[in-house]
Amino acid sequence: ILYDGLTVLEHLELFGAIVGLSDEEVAVEGSQLLQALGLHNKAHDLAKQMSGGQRRRLSLAASLIGNPSVAFLGGSLCALWSMSLPV
Repeated sequence: ILYDGLTVLEHLELFGAIVGLSDEEVAVEGSQLLQALGLHNKAHDLAKQMSGGQRRRLSLAASLIGNPSVAFLGGSLCALWSMSLPV
């Protein structure tokens, strides 16, 4: 779930708080996720201003914040994941 009126960082802060991360933990993990997913330059952009692919990467970052032991990815995220794998 993405909220058009929130920025990328605000999404990570929201979902990080839901899983019980401190502000410091959200900052560290969020920075790592944004860097790994190529969204570091979009941190202050609103979700509604992002392309479809960027929104899918934001959804992935929100799913991975807090380092879950299991993450179930839906169809569009599976396609995004498979495109990033080496051939």
